[in-house]
Amino acid sequence: MSYEERVLKELASQTFAERHNDRMRGREQTKKAEEVSKQPDAIRHTFYCTYCRKDFLGIGAKRTAENRAWYGTRHECGKESIRRITYRTEDEYYDLSEEIRLQRQIHSDDTLAPFDNRFRQVYGQTRDEAQSETEQNEHEQAVLSKFIGMESSRPRGVNNDA
Repeated sequence: MSYEERVLKELASQTFAERHNDRMRGREQTKKAEEVSKQPDAIRHTFYCTYCRKDFLGIGAKRTAENRAWYGTRHECGKESIRRITYRTEDEYYDLSEEIRLQRQIHSDDTLAPFDNRFRQVYGQTRDEAQSETEQNEHEQAVLSKFIGMESSRPRGVNNDA
């Protein structure tokens, strides 16, 4: 294969990859557009006012721009608050809301894993620790009973220390 053929083949594969990426991006945008169209035009939802630092219940109107959509409303102080429809992971309500923070604290003990620092304070020992502790106790008892058996088999009055 000559140099020109290799270059042409590489350009063709790059063009194919770019077209494929464009098609995939178009599918993602279509999915987001469908998701947005399924949402109601107005909804009663909880919002967070960053100016007053308060949670409030309000009726949000759906708004869109490019490939983003959100519900927007105004708090009684006059500042606008939003809740995201698309890109929900970027919704600042979940980071700022006092209600969400309290719910996370209430349920934080339910999601503790054995390697977390607070696990022992809440639940005590893990099953593996308890099992290893009982095995250690059994081993110590076996060694102790063996030692006691050796002590009782020695004749009385004979001192082996000297």
